[in-house]
Amino acid sequence: MSEKDLTNEIAAIITRAGFNYEQEPAIGGLRPDFVVTGPNGQRVVIEAKAWQPGQENVRRAREQAKRYLNATGSNAALVVLSGLDKTFSSGNVVSLEALAQQLSNIFATDQSPRTESKEQKKGSVIFAAMPFDAKYDDTFLVAMAEAAKNNNASCVRVDHLENRRCRR
Repeated sequence: MSEKDLTNEIAAIITRAGFNYEQEPAIGGLRPDFVVTGPNGQRVVIEAKAWQPGQENVRRAREQAKRYLNATGSNAALVVLSGLDKTFSSGNVVSLEALAQQLSNIFATDQSPRTESKEQKKGSVIFAAMPFDAKYDDTFLVAMAEAAKNNNASCVRVDHLENRRCRR
């Protein structure tokens, strides 16, 4: 399954479950595939990855979910991997089939939206020139954004800015 097909399936699942969502919104200097809003204003970031479901890719997906959670200040971050066993749900990595239940669980147990801490709001912004392609997401999340965060700064990709007037 391609990432485009996977994101289409995720959108259909979220819609059937009755949750509100935005696709590719700018949040925390990132542009995740989805941000789902719960009944009490909670936010869950979702990334779709058409990676093979091996142990290394599950580990990589867990790390990416943690980085999305930290960068966005959301209540939870999930990575949906195509090809996982239908019942697979391990923390922040889920199968396509387990997604709706995982969202319901998060919204049932987490009743309040997170707010950005002062540390997330202050600091310098670092510009980085790089290709805007999904295969470089790990480079951005693991290396660049994390290094910026460790230095009380943020690294923002131009293609993830909320005001995208400069893009054609």
